[in-house]
Amino acid sequence: MSNPVSNDVAMISRIEAVPTILKTISEITGLGFVCVARVTEDSWTTCAVLDELEFGLKPGDSLDIETTICKEVRLRNASVVIDHVSQDDMYRDHHTPKMYGFESYFSTPVYSRDGVYFGSLCGLDPQPKLLSSKSTISTLELFAKLISAQLQADAELELTKSALEQELVTGDEREQFIAILSHDMRNPLGSIVAGADLLNLKNKDPSLTPIINRIRRSSDRIVALADDLTDLVRGKLGDELGFTTVAAPLDNELEQVVAELNALHEKPIIIATIQDGLHADCNPKRIAQLASNILKNAIDHGIPGSAVVLNATTQSGRLIISVTNQGKKIPDEKAANLFKPYWRDGFAPNKEGLGLGLFISSEIARAHSGSLSMKSSDTETVFTFDMPLYTD
Repeated sequence: MSNPVSNDVAMISRIEAVPTILKTISEITGLGFVCVARVTEDSWTTCAVLDELEFGLKPGDSLDIETTICKEVRLRNASVVIDHVSQDDMYRDHHTPKMYGFESYFSTPVYSRDGVYFGSLCGLDPQPKLLSSKSTISTLELFAKLISAQLQADAELELTKSALEQELVTGDEREQFIAILSHDMRNPLGSIVAGADLLNLKNKDPSLTPIINRIRRSSDRIVALADDLTDLVRGKLGDELGFTTVAAPLDNELEQVVAELNALHEKPIIIATIQDGLHADCNPKRIAQLASNILKNAIDHGIPGSAVVLNATTQSGRLIISVTNQGKKIPDEKAANLFKPYWRDGFAPNKEGLGLGLFISSEIARAHSGSLSMKSSDTETVFTFDMPLYTD
């Protein structure tokens, strides 16, 4: 089935309750033929049928729309109910009953999504039947509404499914683009970094030193962004962050992170207390990346110029790294989004970055069988990384 009407026939066939509805109507009314028909401006097509009269119509069969009363139902958007055609002033001379030989008939509108007319729940019989009682009409209209409700639900489901499929395609293309971008950025970045280092070595003009250092720091920041993009794509494409852990020292790695970040400011802004000889089963470069990310976040979002405190120690067989900054409390609705990718803090819209740092840090924590959490009060915010010192 490929045309729109055929698709509509298939929609009705997927509604499991329809055969039961048709049988129930036949038993209640005594009608030998009951069906659901798709009715358009120029077509009438059977979607589902109960035919005890051997009328001959099967799902997918069509009638000339001009030979049906359903055309009138569509135009009037109202039910037609006839107990006895031969005694009915409006329909006794109508061409349709004469053509198909019925005396009793009903047709009730069925609607699809957004109240659009779909077709009719209809039935007929060569014998007169009492169909016009209030209870019978209410029952027929109720069954029509049930079918309408299911059609509307199915249409919404198809729209949602289509949107989801499109989002999956778009998402895959987006991740592939990011992967290519982060990979292809590295060659020109490498040239810029090497050029800056060479300029620094050969520079004899002190006035140029701040400019060269600014180029170097900007290059390092772009490299970090490219690394963040690579990490994101790894996680999105199912590769996680892909690293092995070993028993490794951490104190020197963390001290290097603190030194690099302090060097970016006129005076040291990070106060660090790092346990001597700090070891853990981990990937030290990734732990350093986690610490760097949460320190940068603390500097960016704390009170300008205020100190950021880092503590790294062991407690009860666990590695604990905490970073504290001074500032306003993070609202609960913002706290719920902190570790989501691409999320940017609405009250600091001018801060640089892609909104990936905390997300990647939380993934690093998870990959180490640990956690990254946040607590915020009216005066300070604390991010805490917690992981077992040793893994089995």
